[in-house]
Amino acid sequence: MTFKLNENSHVFIKKNKKNKDYLVSVVIGKKHFNDWKRYCLESWKKYAKKNSLGILIIKKDLIEKKSDYWKTPTWQRLLVAEYIRVSSLNVKNICVLDSDIFINELAPNIFKFSNLNKISVVNFYKNLPYRKNDYTLRERIVYLRRLFLDKSYPLRSSITASPKEIFKNYKLSKNLNNYFCAGVMVYNSNKFRKFFKDSYIKYCKKKYKKIFKGVEVPINFEIMKGNKSFWLDYKFQTNWLFELADKYSFLYREKKNYKMLVKYCAEEIILNSYFLHFPGTLKDAGKAWQIKNFFKDKRLIILNKFFNSKNKKIRPRFKK
Repeated sequence: MTFKLNENSHVFIKKNKKNKDYLVSVVIGKKHFNDWKRYCLESWKKYAKKNSLGILIIKKDLIEKKSDYWKTPTWQRLLVAEYIRVSSLNVKNICVLDSDIFINELAPNIFKFSNLNKISVVNFYKNLPYRKNDYTLRERIVYLRRLFLDKSYPLRSSITASPKEIFKNYKLSKNLNNYFCAGVMVYNSNKFRKFFKDSYIKYCKKKYKKIFKGVEVPINFEIMKGNKSFWLDYKFQTNWLFELADKYSFLYREKKNYKMLVKYCAEEIILNSYFLHFPGTLKDAGKAWQIKNFFKDKRLIILNKFFNSKNKKIRPRFKK
């Protein structure tokens, strides 16, 4: 069967003819798209306007479901650059994001912090700004889930594995010791389109389909074995689950006011971050990002401007 991309699978939420830098997300399915539009779009639009960026959304499958090359939408993000070329879209550099991400409208332009000769990503294992190390944070998530979400949640699983252990388990490498979350990837579309397309096609082979359900491990391996990664500041993909484990574990015990407290905690996090990501499918992350009226309080907006202002210093005054 021939590898072929579908046409007219995209929609421009905001065009950018000036510098052709775009936020891109694969949001396939009516419900998925409507949820993203309802909860996250506003923060993306404000950020895009401030930094003169466009927004491009993939709304439909890029590969026919009947095709041997079809894989889930999380995999199809690897085909975005090739789709841009095939569709002759006026897009140059792209920031490919998961849809469950809130953006601080005053965050700096991610493209200016990226190395566009490489693929810019965020490390989820090293240099984390928490009191606990990455292993301890993951261990805490395991115990919190087991005690408050699901008594059958396993104590021993891949969630506490180090990058080396992950790659070794899949017989990919014994030397790689870094790992990123594919929820944020920034790169030049034309420069890396073939790399991502070839990676996608490689893992469509039967021998890989049985081994790799998700895209995270394979794309980590492909990017890092070729020394293609550039590490962004953690603020460009602050991890909601790590924040819970480190600062807000009481949310696992709360039932009565859970949604309200999630909103307050998420707003507190975004005040001090750039992008806030909700990775995972369990209750603690799966739908936690679906927050009504997120960051709508005018006082929060004023506070955000104060926190992110270059001239925020308040001069002291003493009574005479």
